[in-house]
Amino acid sequence: MNTNVRIDSSGFNLTAVSSVTEEAIAKAVLSFGRRSKVFFKFESFPLRDELSSVTMQNVGSDTPLIVNGAYGNAFQLRPSTTLSFPFTLKDKKQLSIGFWWTPINMKPGINPNTGLNAYFRTPVISKASFAFDLGSGLVSAQSSTFVVYEESREDNQNVMHILLESVTGDQVVLESEAYEAGLNHYFWFTFNGAASQAKLFIDGKEVGLEIIEGTSLPLTLNQTNSTQVTINNSAIGQNGLLRNTYAIIDELYMEDRYIADPFKIARHINFGSEYELDAQLRNRDRVYTGFAFDDPTAINITAVYSNGTNIYAGRTDGRVFKGDRLLWRSRKDFANRDELNYVQAKFLSTESSVSIDDGALRVSKSNVRI
Repeated sequence: MNTNVRIDSSGFNLTAVSSVTEEAIAKAVLSFGRRSKVFFKFESFPLRDELSSVTMQNVGSDTPLIVNGAYGNAFQLRPSTTLSFPFTLKDKKQLSIGFWWTPINMKPGINPNTGLNAYFRTPVISKASFAFDLGSGLVSAQSSTFVVYEESREDNQNVMHILLESVTGDQVVLESEAYEAGLNHYFWFTFNGAASQAKLFIDGKEVGLEIIEGTSLPLTLNQTNSTQVTINNSAIGQNGLLRNTYAIIDELYMEDRYIADPFKIARHINFGSEYELDAQLRNRDRVYTGFAFDDPTAINITAVYSNGTNIYAGRTDGRVFKGDRLLWRSRKDFANRDELNYVQAKFLSTESSVSIDDGALRVSKSNVRI
């Protein structure tokens, strides 16, 4: 490679450069060969996607509140808060959505015509346009990819509804098992059109999904590229029973890939989505250096010392063995007088001196075989 080539900036069209938008840059980042994915941490304003720097806008009139979340901060929505960001599926046959969600429950009303309970619905997340029919009073989803919304039931229980629309305009609505409102849950929905599969995991456990409207899952999801993904926008159904939510949301991850591996989902829950998505963080605890001995039975330790960070073991061959204190602790952490007395009686001479130093044994006047 010739590194002496200089680039003359006089040939650049500065007008074209200044017209490049943040959204265009994000689309370039998610270019050929890469899947579409976004990850929002909900730590502070402005809300930026951690993967491609797409900005999530509040298109509502109320600013969400910053509260404690599963990992760091989270956003508590308000009834007039609606968040919006661009997201386009490259593979319209696959989709995964994961997020922390503390749902609210609204006690059912009474239908005056039937005397039966009438259940309120609240929005979660959607990529759809919504239309209101004045005659029937129904709100429907149009030109939609998906709509996720909740329905409140009796006894502080909620169910999740997921609408999927095919490229031919056919819609199907799935309903989940009931779960308790008011608690922080981790939801993971994943879809594979080619395999005709849709699964929902709540707190890492797969729960049942039942088709309550429509006949079958779509092969390919419908998509209008200009339609943005929105949070707390609208549910579908009778307009008088639709309410916006003040639920808490944290760590939203979306990707056009079918992910149903319980171990991957568990890592999102146990370590956080940032840990699962960042290879550097995910491999941080791996050990790439080790020690091996041809004949470990012949090695004797003359003294052990810990400086709080590492363990130093003096050996009979004149060398000093340096080890990580955390690695040694994973094998044995001496903590009480009974353990000390056992070691001294079983393995050391009566003239030896032994004590506990920050979980490690300090030995003198004796040899120890390891």
